[in-house]
Amino acid sequence: MDLNIRLMEKISYYIFALVALMLLSLQMPFFAVSSTSLATDQSALLALTTHITLDPYLILTRNWTNVSCVCNWIGVTCNSRHHRVVALNISGMGLVGTIPPQLGNLSFLVSPDLRS
Repeated sequence: MDLNIRLMEKISYYIFALVALMLLSLQMPFFAVSSTSLATDQSALLALTTHITLDPYLILTRNWTNVSCVCNWIGVTCNSRHHRVVALNISGMGLVGTIPPQLGNLSFLVSPDLRS
């Protein structure tokens, strides 16, 4: 009887470990896609900074860097569900330059405001 109980405990432990590993493996692709997507958004916005010829208030120069998360940059709004850039408001910053094609990689962007 004692042997059966120990055998059942071992089987339960292995089943629990197997289920935990399966759940973890299902989560890994989600995290990989999420961070890659945010990296794509950051890359697109950094490409924008290379096309800016005048940043009179140094907003992009000082704030849009690899040091902080793109979602914390001035003028950038991310949604909480997908953690992607959904709004870009750089109006009134006095920026001069061109819009690079990489901005098209902001696939969740629904509210671009690039006036002035």
